[in-house]
Amino acid sequence: MVGRPYSEEFRRRVLEEVAEGKSRRGAARRFKVGASSAIRWKKRLDATGSAAPAPRAGKSRSPLEAHAPWLLALIAAEPDLSLAELTQRVEAELGQKTSASAMDRFVQRHELSFKNVWPAPSASGFVECASFSLLQRIRPRADVPGQDGDTRVPVLIKFAASSAIF
Repeated sequence: MVGRPYSEEFRRRVLEEVAEGKSRRGAARRFKVGASSAIRWKKRLDATGSAAPAPRAGKSRSPLEAHAPWLLALIAAEPDLSLAELTQRVEAELGQKTSASAMDRFVQRHELSFKNVWPAPSASGFVECASFSLLQRIRPRADVPGQDGDTRVPVLIKFAASSAIF
């Protein structure tokens, strides 16, 4: 696992030892860092004039990022789309193959979240239907005070033994 880079102050102290005549390996031993680190820091100092850590910017590997403006506009226009429906729309309209898990990571990266909404028990065909789907609404995480501002009390739905869903 890659940890955080050493601070510029710490690197400066190691390199001051080197500048005072100590070997890179000797300075590394004194400060209890790897010899290769001290060697790299000295090379970086000589090449760039600074031993500061290089920026750790990486690019997103997600092919969905290229379509981010379109996807975010679609989500804003139709917030009731599920991950599966979003995936189907991307494949149908953009020709980009993707998965629901990749779509979920995209949604999380852009600080959106799903709000699960069950159909009301009074909805027609709710109990009669053996399989019902969990509806989802996408909401920005910043707009989710508590339970998305939903003041309705959760309803416990009891099924008779003969109509239980397995």
